[in-house]
Amino acid sequence: MKIAYVGNYTAPWCTEVHISKTLEKLGHEVIRIQEVDRVDPTWMDKYLPRDTDLFLYTRTWGKMVTLLDLEKLKTLGIPSASYHLDLYVGLSRQTGIETDPFWRTDYVFSADGDPESQKFFESKGINHYWLLPGVFEDECYMAEPNNDDTLGGDIIFVGGGAEYGHSEWPYRHQLVKHLEEKYGTLYRKYGHPQRTVRGHDLNQLYANTKIAVGDSVNIGFRHKNYTSDRLFESMGRGGFTIYPRIEGIEQIFDEGINAVFYEHGNLEDLDAKIDYYLEHEKEREAIRKAGFEFVKSSQTYTQRLQRLLKVITDNVPTLVQKPVTEDVSNETKMEGIIVADKINLGAGTDQTPGWTNVDMIDIPGIDVVHNLMNFPYPFEDNSASDIKAIDVLEHLPPYIGEAHGVIKFIEECHRILKPGGTLFLQTPGWKAEFLWIDPTHVRGFDIQSMDFFDPDTHFGKTTGFYSKCKFKVRAEELPNHNLRFWMTKI
Repeated sequence: MKIAYVGNYTAPWCTEVHISKTLEKLGHEVIRIQEVDRVDPTWMDKYLPRDTDLFLYTRTWGKMVTLLDLEKLKTLGIPSASYHLDLYVGLSRQTGIETDPFWRTDYVFSADGDPESQKFFESKGINHYWLLPGVFEDECYMAEPNNDDTLGGDIIFVGGGAEYGHSEWPYRHQLVKHLEEKYGTLYRKYGHPQRTVRGHDLNQLYANTKIAVGDSVNIGFRHKNYTSDRLFESMGRGGFTIYPRIEGIEQIFDEGINAVFYEHGNLEDLDAKIDYYLEHEKEREAIRKAGFEFVKSSQTYTQRLQRLLKVITDNVPTLVQKPVTEDVSNETKMEGIIVADKINLGAGTDQTPGWTNVDMIDIPGIDVVHNLMNFPYPFEDNSASDIKAIDVLEHLPPYIGEAHGVIKFIEECHRILKPGGTLFLQTPGWKAEFLWIDPTHVRGFDIQSMDFFDPDTHFGKTTGFYSKCKFKVRAEELPNHNLRFWMTKI
């Protein structure tokens, strides 16, 4: 399915980025269209492919997509849907909901499942479906605790605190102030205006923390079936979380087995839960692990988006929810040289629909048969937006001819990538248990191994002469000591 998705892609942690990547993992082609904070009557002509199967919208500024655009989609025969995590009903932001294009798509999905809210939506002619937030599957893992004393504590809160800008939710201010005063140095807060933590550091924060306290907007403590994404983010990244009891949400979990709740607004009950689980480490850790496994197995954006698409495909007989297996014009052959936008090197059986899958063995699903130790690769210069090589580097020989094997491989990827394109690598680190079990592995790597290609790093400055090819490098170490590198071509 080809999905044109309007949203905010300005940061890698944006929900729209996670949703897009999840849809792609499910086998769909996603056309990312950046929403802007102004009216742009030409955006559809410029960015929307006419063979789009589904238009998806997540609202940030609410100025670019108009009611006229939705009518045009109907004329083109393209169904429309929207998905948002925020609460609207009961807050001042519900004003004008009748004319907001976000709420006028064919299928509106939000995290608000309160029956009274559903009545409100129906009274406004909104075709609304309850769809909870989730956690991005790629970031749903438990990190190993470490000695970083800047990340973690006995008790933490992640999110806006005393400075929280939601005037209709003063309880947040009360909660954070109470934790500060009650627990003193045992307590730490992360998030604006204190340190904001993203990516692997957030998983590490939860790994280094005994108890994370959660919160969610709930006017009068009586709004049912609504929670922010913080619940699933915290538990799905390995945090032991004490969360407010919200009717309908607590029923998803098995309280005392994989989750702990306190009576929303009852700070004495919260204190009692905190004090108990600070003292009962074994019980706390069992709940932490059970909660993580539960969220990972059933509460990720993978499950959420499968349901979203099922709702739509059940109602649109001509729309079929299935992975894209046909040629989606990712590659064009030019006199033996291939122009490909997304390339999966060493794909083997881990092929990605919509990408050009490359392997030395001609098995079903492989698009290009090529031995990665034979240079050059059959791809055009400066042609690809993305290249990925998962579990490839550790197999490369130390030298290929007179050139260093790893250096030559990365320089070849640099040649193929467009300026600003990204090379994604995953490979065992030197501490990984599996590294020396596989007899075909040649070497392991360190989290700083690719710094030699980044001129802004220590090794890039002191030993950057290894290669003239330069990247901006970001790296993370997974709990199993596998390493991931994101290398953006400079």
